[in-house]
Amino acid sequence: MLISNISQTQTVTSKKEKLVKDEKPTDRRNSKGRFFIGMKGAFKGKKHTEETKQKMKEKRKKYFERIDINEYKKYHIGKKQSETCKKKHSLLTKKMWNNKEWAEKRKRDISRISKTSAYRKAVSESLKGIPKSKAHIKKVSEALKKKWQTPEYRAKMIKANNTKKMKRIRSKNSNGKNNAMYGKNGKLSPNWKGGISFEPYSPEFNKRLKKRIKKRDNYTCQLCEKKQFLHIHHIDYNKKNSVEYNLITLCRKCNGKVNFNRKSWTKKFRQIIFDKYNH
Repeated sequence: MLISNISQTQTVTSKKEKLVKDEKPTDRRNSKGRFFIGMKGAFKGKKHTEETKQKMKEKRKKYFERIDINEYKKYHIGKKQSETCKKKHSLLTKKMWNNKEWAEKRKRDISRISKTSAYRKAVSESLKGIPKSKAHIKKVSEALKKKWQTPEYRAKMIKANNTKKMKRIRSKNSNGKNNAMYGKNGKLSPNWKGGISFEPYSPEFNKRLKKRIKKRDNYTCQLCEKKQFLHIHHIDYNKKNSVEYNLITLCRKCNGKVNFNRKSWTKKFRQIIFDKYNH
């Protein structure tokens, strides 16, 4: 058995040696169809014609139509590239974008494709469920703030939001179960402050005091300057602190509006009281 195995290995090695001997140095490929070490490729320095490029493009399209894209993605996603491969890719992309003609053409193509509804839908579906980092959210918010500072962008967005289509969408989303706040009453509400709205006012907060504050403020709302449906508002939102400099006159609409962003409103009202009455 050992002798037969040795003889078989000897015959295999002799066959390989013969193949190598038979192959001439002028031939670019060996019997397996591979290039010899140190020899250049046959296509190096040459370029494809437009016809061959078109044929290759069509073949590639047919290939991607035939295979399952999800399986193709599964195979490629999660595989890390080596540092040398990354460097090669970066150098190639830089070369491509340095070519002005190609760069302009590519930008036009991207802007044309990104405007299509199918592309936007595909992007939104691909990003569904992926949590965004705080740094990414910050970048987006800063970019949007800069955009909103320009009057052209602001006018464009206001015009886009006031179309009939957008109004119809908003009315659909705000009705019944489609509303984000549907069923979020009491403790379920994000604006819940521990039930402080049910707490009683201090005994000093009576009709006489309310009338005095309205008279002091000339019977006008200190935000919109209306003279109807007036209310007295506690600046620090503490119902039991009914001192005169902690009270201000507001109309019904403004009184409802100031229940949000309370810290900023307290600062603003204190400044108004200080400017008018030095308190």
